[in-house]
Amino acid sequence: MNEEQFFNQEEQKDKSKFSTREREFLRLCVYAVISILVCVLFIRIIWHWDATKAGLKGLLSSLSPFLVGFFIAYIMGNLSESLDKHILINVFHIEKESARKGLSLVLSYIIVFGIISGALFFIIPALITSITDMAESINGLYLRMLALVNDFSEKHQNPTMQYIKGAIQDSMPQYIEMFKQWATGIAPNLANASMSVVKWILNFIVAIIVSVYMLLDQNILVRNGERIIYATFTKKRADYICHIVGKANEIFSGYIIGKSIDSLIIGIICLIAMKVFNIGESYAIIISIVVGLTNMIPYFGPFLGAIPSIIIIFLAVSPKQALAFFVLIIVLQQFDGNILGPYILGDKTGLRPIWIIFAISIGGWLGGVVGMFLGVPCVAVISSILDEVVDKKLSDKNITDLEALSAEKGTEQKLLTRLYHKYVAGKDLKGSAVKVKNVKANNKKRK
Repeated sequence: MNEEQFFNQEEQKDKSKFSTREREFLRLCVYAVISILVCVLFIRIIWHWDATKAGLKGLLSSLSPFLVGFFIAYIMGNLSESLDKHILINVFHIEKESARKGLSLVLSYIIVFGIISGALFFIIPALITSITDMAESINGLYLRMLALVNDFSEKHQNPTMQYIKGAIQDSMPQYIEMFKQWATGIAPNLANASMSVVKWILNFIVAIIVSVYMLLDQNILVRNGERIIYATFTKKRADYICHIVGKANEIFSGYIIGKSIDSLIIGIICLIAMKVFNIGESYAIIISIVVGLTNMIPYFGPFLGAIPSIIIIFLAVSPKQALAFFVLIIVLQQFDGNILGPYILGDKTGLRPIWIIFAISIGGWLGGVVGMFLGVPCVAVISSILDEVVDKKLSDKNITDLEALSAEKGTEQKLLTRLYHKYVAGKDLKGSAVKVKNVKANNKKRK
């Protein structure tokens, strides 16, 4: 190699180093600009929160058909998959995949919307009648409740009862009047809101069309999502993300569909029991709907629906029927918690009761009733991720059996305690010391 070639190679190395430095500097500049823009956007969102909230509301309103369509497709997809697997393959033995897919989708929509249409056809007239009857008897309910409070306050004279009595007398009449106006004008209000109803129906039709196309293109959408994930992240990280998404889908679909079926059955059983045992008279339908809907919330749901229902039956019908309804709710709750719920849901969430209560509390604080319902599967997904992370960390440290490790530590601690007592007594330490040394050596081998 001559001197000129040597200097040319050195010059090329300097240029490559300089270009590498330039690329690093350019990357840092891009990251800095993006960080500044994100910070400015975040500050603007917080500073103009009312405008941001209005913009988000308008965006959600515009996207509502697609969001509703996605939710319908999510529910229908799981239902059609179950029909395909358990009925079309196992019962009818249909081998052609495209025929099974189309038939399962059609059956899913027929089943769901048939149930909804039949329920609306039979329930809405009875529901309007129950609300109207309640509006007509609400003055009597108020007077009866006031008489009970007066009687109780006379027997138990204290400032708390006087405060409760004054609050009822001051606030209840205006709420009663508001409820009467709403209940008696429910039919005219529905007629006057025809444009809103038409708009809602059109959005719902668009959502149905969107859900159908999503289900037809389900495999394409999933594949495109996977392509984006694998193009963005490393293969190991992308595999983990796809695993987490699949786990979340399994938890959410199993919980939402299972809990919906469970609550529907509980509502139907409640209605049948109230009709058979003549509990609640004309309020049976509206109370059964409340019980079924609130049963979607674990643990607290049945009692959230039972408390106002018991008060209505107690004031509008009789205390004896209110007591009978209370017994019915206890029986339903025990049947659901010990037999029906475990049979339908199994262990979909894998959460202990304390974490379910935690999920309901946080979800209710963040999103109200819907948050209380969705909080459980969200916490279940987070718990599943944390379990996998903790298991991996323990595996990296070669800790696979904590119970055995604790037992060995306990054995070592007992030997050390015995050795201490022998030392205090002034006896021979050699045998005990050897035993302790052997236990420690075994622990090191396990690690």
